[in-house]
Formats: sequence, C-alpha cells, structure tokens
Amino acid sequence: MVASRPLYDVAVVGAGPAGSRTARELARRGLRVALVEEHRQVGLPSHCSGLISPRTWKLGETGDDSLLCNRLRGAYLHVQGDSSVELGGTPVRALAIDRVRWDQALAEQAHRAGAEAVQARCVGVERTPQGMLLRLQRNGHETTLAARLVVGADGAHSRVARSLGLPPPPQRVLALGVEAEVSLPRDDYVHVFVARGHTGELLESDEASPVWVSIEEVPYHEMWEDDKYWLPAVLRGEKVYGRFFFDRWKLKKGEVYLLKDAGQLLLNLRQLPA
Repeated sequence: MVASRPLYDVAVVGAGPAGSRTARELARRGLRVALVEEHRQVGLPSHCSGLISPRTWKLGETGDDSLLCNRLRGAYLHVQGDSSVELGGTPVRALAIDRVRWDQALAEQAHRAGAEAVQARCVGVERTPQGMLLRLQRNGHETTLAARLVVGADGAHSRVARSLGLPPPPQRVLALGVEAEVSLPRDDYVHVFVARGHTGELLESDEASPVWVSIEEVPYHEMWEDDKYWLPAVLRGEKVYGRFFFDRWKLKKGEVYLLKDAGQLLLNLRQLPA
C-alpha cells in the first residue's frame, strides 16, 4: 500500500467525549484535524449511563443546563443481604446527564472549531514514513486517510491501539447498567450494588458473536489469533500481561507474561518470532 501525503495533522478516532474534546482543542490551536466516527449519529448507541463528575462537566464547556438530569450528593452502598451504608453529604459530587445529547454537543463543538467529520469505521492503522495511514470502511468500501499523528479514542477495545501493538489498559472495571423507575428516599442519591456473580443474555457486538461454551471447548480457531496464547491462563485464574503485533490482521510477534498479585513479571509464557 502506497502512503499518501498526510492531509491532516491529526486524525482522532472516536467521537466520544475524549475524542471530541481532543479534536476541539487541537483544532482551536490551528491544526488540521479529522474526527473519525463509525456511527452515523454521534452518541448512538449510548455506551454509558451518563454519570460524570462536576470537573468533567466543566471541561465539556457546553454551558447547556438542559443536558443536566440530576445533581447527586451521595450514595447508598448495598452489600450482601439487606444491609446498606449511606455515603455523602451536602456538596454535589456527581452529575447525571443526557449522555447522547452531551456527546453530540461535544462533537458539534469540535466541528465548529474546525475539525472535519469523517463518518467511517477505522479497521486498522499503520506507520508510514510520512506519519500514519488509517484504513477506513464505509458502506462496504475501503479507503485510506493520512495524518501525521493519530489519537485512538475508540474505547477499551481500541482497534487503533491493537493495530499499533500498544498494550491494553492495565485495569478494567466491569459493571451492569439497568434503567428502571423506582421509589427512592432521596432523588439526589444513587444506589450502588456490590455483587460477585451474574446471569444474563449474551448480546452480539462489533467485536464478536458470543456463545456459551465450556472451557475445554473454547473455539480459538474462530477468535483473534493472539487469544490462544493468553486466554487459557486467564481461565485458570491467572493474571497476565501481553503485547501482540499485527500486520494486516496477521499476528507477527508477541509476548505474554504471567503476573503475581502485585503485578510483578514472573514468567514469559510465550514469545513469537519476529
């Protein structure tokens, strides 16, 4: 693939709050910015409940109080059984917002500042002598976009990070979101439930079509090529750290380390040839 001359200084992948704000600030400083978003409408589908800190609200600079749904001052922490602990006080500690409209407002700020909207799905990034070359898909067609730098604001399962061989986040917090109408003693408090198990229905996503299988029958041949090198250790209850490098979706090299509880590198499980 021949790299074209960079048309943009920066390509920001993902028009969520982080991506839109980054694109906004870069465009304000006179840089040529492309804001790449795979969905036709920013903010949909929503991937967040819309609970943010007052500081995050201030950084958004929307100035639109109609986006605020509630000002929260505390929480009821529910543990096992019927017991709960009340935490909080008078200061506003969090804000509940209309997350879809907030995302759209931030993206509009970026566009008004000069960032160009690019509606396409980023399927890969590669380094070139001129900078970065993004491979994009839209309506079944593939194209490229050249930029000097790329910002991967495309979530915890970032394709940008994976394409460039960058490590995943060191920690991930998994939570269950539920929408319901309930009667509460205070409407400025939230309820937090702590659980150690769950049941539910698996849903298809852009990354996978999930099915239940036994640990002995995990279909590694249908999964990302690197999964077979680290997932068995995780299923045994181990903690791992790994890095893998792909070229056009083909695994070229990588390494996985087994971690102690403190995060110390303990054992090199597998290192692939370059």
